[in-house]
Amino acid sequence: MSTRYRLFISITPGLESLLAAELGELGLLTSSFELRTGGLELAGDLELLKALCRCSRLAEGVRVRVGKPTAVRDFKALEAVVARQPWHAFLRRGGPAPRLRVSCERSKLYHSDAVAERVAGAIARAVDLDVEANRDDDGEAPLVHVRLVRDELQLSIDAVGERLHRRGYRRHVGQAPLRETLAAACLRAAGYRGRRALWDPFCGSGTLLCEAVLAARGVAPGGAREFAFTRWPSLAGRAPDATRGPLTAASALAIGSDRDHGVLRAAQTNVARAGLRGAVALLAGEPQSVADQIPAGALLVCNPPYGRRLSRSSRELVATYRQLTELLTRRRDLEAWVLTSAGELLRAPRLCWEVALRFDNRGLRVALWQLRR
Repeated sequence: MSTRYRLFISITPGLESLLAAELGELGLLTSSFELRTGGLELAGDLELLKALCRCSRLAEGVRVRVGKPTAVRDFKALEAVVARQPWHAFLRRGGPAPRLRVSCERSKLYHSDAVAERVAGAIARAVDLDVEANRDDDGEAPLVHVRLVRDELQLSIDAVGERLHRRGYRRHVGQAPLRETLAAACLRAAGYRGRRALWDPFCGSGTLLCEAVLAARGVAPGGAREFAFTRWPSLAGRAPDATRGPLTAASALAIGSDRDHGVLRAAQTNVARAGLRGAVALLAGEPQSVADQIPAGALLVCNPPYGRRLSRSSRELVATYRQLTELLTRRRDLEAWVLTSAGELLRAPRLCWEVALRFDNRGLRVALWQLRR
């Protein structure tokens, strides 16, 4: 009988419904799932764990719950609960002590450092760990999440390792890169399926372009990487197959443009690393100057300049958004979705915008705006 896990799939808060929709389409959403702030929780076996890590484009991480939520109000109870968990299934005897990520909210045990010290000691004693082994490591030690909310303790262990947004193709980035998972979420919200041309007029290092074509081709984002769960003692000799999904839209075309020749070179490198030469076209120039090369009816999805380092009253920023709105006024065949924290700069006569999503990007509240024609 296969082991059953309680799994928490994390995502940027505000995008939980998109994650549920994606997992449903992939056939990975069990009937008992529950939406949580910042993710969703469900139960499944090893095959489901493998598929979640390998196939979700939106998920930021996957954790396995260790034990059930338990009331804890003092350090003695905390150590007792931690000590009786099945750590031998996840941690190797004599191996490095895990890294801990602790959060305490509205609990009697409110000092996270003190909680971390007790948890670390209890785990080390239970598994006979080498507590000195991970002091100078590079992040390969297992990661245990310790969450105390209203005196209720939930322990979890990271099943992923390196964060899921790191697909492996993006070695060069611009000044304000968009994480691959967030790019994928914007594309899903915009309804992109690879059936028409996509244009990003502020493409930067090409993240939106690569995510679009890889998704359209059905390439599993984690199909060629390893995950932390493959090193668990309980799964020794049961490493997952490095499978990829079927190619569904090999002819998908994405067009990126940018006025910065330096970031275009970075985009060219990233596109090549992703194996997408021939599927992504890169053009140099302002949006207005390259617009005539964009096919009629294209889907425009972009992440134009914004952020704390840019003043919303600066001439350059205002001019950039004005050019974009003038372009969209002229090219009424384009469907447009714009991710920005400066939505007020999109206002223009004859253009009606609506917020489709709100979430935080690098500590800044942003919105994905949809142009309603």
